[in-house]
Order: sequence, then C-alpha cells, then structure tokens
Amino acid sequence: MESDSLQLQELVPAEPFVPSPGWPWWVWVAIVLVVCLSVLLIFALRRKSRATTPPDLGLVAETAFKAAIKHIEQAAKHSAIQEAATACSAAIRRYLATVTGDSSLYETHEEFLARHEALTGYPIEVRDGVATGFCRLAQLKYGKAPSGDPAAIADEGRSLLQQLHQNRPA
Repeated sequence: MESDSLQLQELVPAEPFVPSPGWPWWVWVAIVLVVCLSVLLIFALRRKSRATTPPDLGLVAETAFKAAIKHIEQAAKHSAIQEAATACSAAIRRYLATVTGDSSLYETHEEFLARHEALTGYPIEVRDGVATGFCRLAQLKYGKAPSGDPAAIADEGRSLLQQLHQNRPA
C-alpha cells in the first residue's frame, strides 16, 4: 500500500491529554461545609464575648491602687528627685487612667490643668488637691536644679493617691 501524503488521516482524540475540568463533587461539598462551620463558629464566639459579665470595678480600682502604691514605693528608692517625681506622677496618672478612664496619662501637665472636664466625678476639693499635687510634681520634674528628699515626694504622692482612691466616683 502506498501512502499518499495528501490523503486525510483520522484525527487523534484530544480528551486524554486535557486535564479534568475541576474537583470531584465531594471536594465542593467539603468546602461548603467548612465555610458554614466557620461562619457558625464566628457567630458563636461573638455572642459569647458579648455575654461575658462586666468587670468588677471595685476590684479593678483596688488592683490599680495596689500597683500605684508599689510604683510610688519604688519611686522613694530613686536617688534623684526628678526621677522620684516622674515615677510618682506616672503612677498616679496610670491609676486615674485605669479607674476613671481619664486621659491624663497621655497629656502634658498643662493639658491636664487646662481640661475643664478632668476628674469631674471627684469632689472639687479633691480635684484642687490633684491639680496642686501635679503642679508640685511638675516643678520637681522640670525644675532647673530641684532639691529634696525622694522619700518625701513619695509620701506626698501616696497621700494624693489615697485621697483619689477614697473619693473615687461610683
């Protein structure tokens, strides 16, 4: 038999060379199930986080008070008065931020004094005492060459903190 090159030959089927068009049906079912379970888990966790009981504010205040007292006691051990005054101021400001949500921790001394709504839950005499105490601490922190006893500054800070803690807003 002769082979004629101009004669048309039957085509070779291409299907064996083409990869399958997708995943099997059970893979799609598994993907849908995983997505549904993930959505349900997210909703369950969000609902659970909303249902938690609010923190005991008295316990939060006591914990913040003890931490502030500890920091003030450490401030008394500093050798420089500026370091002691800075540590006392930071401890009192951290207490206020924790207990009342006051932003004094992130404010300068001048910003705190200029803010009229600062510590509105406290009686006026306590607010005035806090302003005076922060002014004294600022003088010691930023003064040119302040002198004094760091233990005395820590005592003033402790007294101011106890005043705030005893008169804290309900």
